[in-house]
Amino acid sequence: MTTQGCAGARVVIAGSPVRLGSWRPLALLGFAVATASGCTGTTGHLALASTRDLDLAAIEKPSGRRVKGRSCIHVVTVVPIGLPKLGAAIEDALRQTGGTALADVVVGYEVYDIPFVYGLACYVAEGEAR
Repeated sequence: MTTQGCAGARVVIAGSPVRLGSWRPLALLGFAVATASGCTGTTGHLALASTRDLDLAAIEKPSGRRVKGRSCIHVVTVVPIGLPKLGAAIEDALRQTGGTALADVVVGYEVYDIPFVYGLACYVAEGEAR
């Protein structure tokens, strides 16, 4: 014995299966969220880093502003599309303030990933802009 419910959903009385929509897209989304992962790590520390010509007298004045720059690549399935570049991460950080160098630099690596589907891998350079 079956009756019609709202929006065409079948409501079954007396033992037949209940179908209220497709569960597969929801299950796939749940699987992707459950397997998504990420990690970060410190690659190293530098006293001073720059991708520009420096006047050593000009970098003595601290700005007091810490900035963070990233250079990221996409990873499709397990294939990286390019390589992240440390110089591009430093340049991204310097672009935010117009400075010429970063002092007390922490270099890191970040990976965010849905295994065998898509990922993002980045070099991160964080330091005090001068």
